[in-house]
Amino acid sequence: MSTNVAVGGDFFQGNYNALSIDTKAEIKNDSSFLSWNINPSFRASYLLDDNKLLNREGYVFSDVEKRFGKWKIIAFNENEHSYNKHIDYRGNLAFGCAYKITAGKYATVDISEAVLPEAIFIDHTSRVTLRMSTRLKFQYQREWFKFTSITLAQPSIYTAPSIPLKDNFILRTTNLAEFTVTKSFSTGMGLDVSTQTYPAYVDSKVKPTDTHVYFFFKVQI
Repeated sequence: MSTNVAVGGDFFQGNYNALSIDTKAEIKNDSSFLSWNINPSFRASYLLDDNKLLNREGYVFSDVEKRFGKWKIIAFNENEHSYNKHIDYRGNLAFGCAYKITAGKYATVDISEAVLPEAIFIDHTSRVTLRMSTRLKFQYQREWFKFTSITLAQPSIYTAPSIPLKDNFILRTTNLAEFTVTKSFSTGMGLDVSTQTYPAYVDSKVKPTDTHVYFFFKVQI
């Protein structure tokens, strides 16, 4: 089992005073029998002059998989809280299969398809959704550099109470470029883009897409 922790943040002082923090972690275990990993992330920003919360975003992705050659049986879970999108809680549990499309010397591409029941709570309202989840993962790795891109497309196929399918769609992509400094220390930058149409359906003032660009330092524990 291995654990990686990445921490970033910034402080601004001048016309206004603000502080933001950004943390990500990866806890994983790879074995010939069963592999699993847990990826929590948290981001928050505060306007210090007024002691005002600007954003607070928490997200945890966990998965477990069993390999059979190029095929995998998978299960994964998402848990999310978003201050900006008014998401009190979003949680789901998915089951499906994955296939390794290519397995070159330095690059791998995996694609998976799963069925995903989900519950979401926004501003004291709740809905239950059944989604299809397509996950595409690309990874390129050398001794000194690693690039990882993971994209999740999750259209709803059923929602109760009922709403138009276009108003309950999720597209999330995470991209990391990481440079190895030592065996236990690395640095890099990331780009996260998350689109969710349901929060904008509930409140028209909420924008469906958030984009986050950041730099990080990672320590392997």
